[in-house]
Amino acid sequence: MLPSQSLALTWGLLTGATVSAQDDGGRIIGGYTCPRYSQPWQAYVYGPLQCGGILVAPSWVLSAAHCYRGGLRVRLGEHDLGVREGPEQDRVVVGAILHPNYDRFTFNNDLMLLKLAQPVNIGPTARPVQLPRACAPTGSSCLISGWGTITSPQGRAGLWRDP
Repeated sequence: MLPSQSLALTWGLLTGATVSAQDDGGRIIGGYTCPRYSQPWQAYVYGPLQCGGILVAPSWVLSAAHCYRGGLRVRLGEHDLGVREGPEQDRVVVGAILHPNYDRFTFNNDLMLLKLAQPVNIGPTARPVQLPRACAPTGSSCLISGWGTITSPQGRAGLWRDP
């Protein structure tokens, strides 16, 4: 993955990138269904609510602070949320570190690290994202993925989406 792609993935996660309902079942505008397991760092954060995240280390997932609730779990190795396909790995969240300047009213600094009870088994369907060493130049092509919301407030896309 190019640094600009992982930066965009992180940016999209943190800014709550929007998914639009379209004739293809709802996708990121101009997007498509990702090839199976092409985003092995993509994490499904679930429990009282559902959010996305990215695996940044075997025991750590970066997500949005507005997703913080007790009883969270994380799933890696997921493609279709409606089907158990075999490589999924579920982990219990045992700790959360919210950005110290997170503002729940403005969503500024909407960042959170989740500590997993057990490290993820690294392999072709689950591995940490390569974080960029520098910001991407203005005008760079970047990648964002996620399952996304297709209607508000309930519906969600069941498959990973890329623009």
